Amino acid sequence: STRAHRLGLLPTDSRSLACQRTMGESAYSFSLTTFSPSGKLVQIEYALNAVATGATSLGVKAKNGVVIATEKKLPTCLIDETSVEKIVMLTENIAIVYSGIGPDFRVLYKKGRKAAQAYYRVYRELIPIQQLVRELASVMQEFTQQGGVRPFGVSLLLAGFDHVGPQLFQIDPSGSYFAWKASAIGKHMVNAKTFLEKRRETSRETGRVSAPGREGFARGGAAPSKRRDARSRRTHLPRGSEPVWSLLPPPR
Repeated sequence: STRAHRLGLLPTDSRSLACQRTMGESAYSFSLTTFSPSGKLVQIEYALNAVATGATSLGVKAKNGVVIATEKKLPTCLIDETSVEKIVMLTENIAIVYSGIGPDFRVLYKKGRKAAQAYYRVYRELIPIQQLVRELASVMQEFTQQGGVRPFGVSLLLAGFDHVGPQLFQIDPSGSYFAWKASAIGKHMVNAKTFLEKRRETSRETGRVSAPGREGFARGGAAPSKRRDARSRRTHLPRGSEPVWSLLPPPR
């Protein structure tokens, strides 16, 4: 033991022990395919941090449809608002919204479109939302175990219809996915989820869900400032009702 201390193999006090633990975790922070001693893939945690800095997005499933919404924040009034799309249609029955890095989302959007088109060519019908979710989740998971790539810095909310009825799914950078009754992603997702849990009613229809969805942004976000620019409060809020998706106006 004395020889080990002399060689620097053992910590001499609690401070050096904490330092070694910190250095041990950081040594794995640049490796995507190697687990840290605590069982973490640190790059995936960094990807989740990227999601947490993105605009808040949420989704609520009702008995006759799905509402998905996101906040469109423009850094300057010089940007044409119509050129910024946060919610897009993957197929006629599936819409998707993201929080995180925009260019990463575009890659996943194209892959989702290709998967949907390949399914249609074979079966001549729209791809079920759960199958499309599995396809996108598999792509995101593959980017967590290959060298030369990095995880996607986005989380996705997919809303759509299948033989079961309205569906809402969330996919995270690790490739994990779940079906949700209501969920939120992005900067204020914790507060938004807490609010949605309190206001959740399984019997709601889409018309009644829209108002809590809008209110979730106010409750989930920081306290509003009187001097905040109006463009930072604009909300992109389509409503799904088979077979029509409608775009609701931003809250006043």
